[in-house]
Amino acid sequence: MLHRPYCRFSFNYSLFNYLTIIPSMLPDLQMNDLLRLRKPHPCGAYEWTVIRLGADIGLECKGCGHRVMLTRRELAKRLKINLTKHEEKTGEKT
Repeated sequence: MLHRPYCRFSFNYSLFNYLTIIPSMLPDLQMNDLLRLRKPHPCGAYEWTVIRLGADIGLECKGCGHRVMLTRRELAKRLKINLTKHEEKTGEKT
């Protein structure tokens, strides 16, 4: 029986699936959004305010004022819900 080397196609296929699924799950945020994360901060608060947008997201704890920076991917994992309501843009012109 011949030993088959690592199949390049399966790697490309899984990488393709990974890249097409993850970007749609990244959160769409705006400045001063109020977020609820899955685990509490050591001060006991679950709510955070968005203070910086970019490749990294800056958050400020509503309980104690501590500031942290998270990547968008890490925030997507930790985020439970965005408590700020945003108006949806429609493509209609009046």
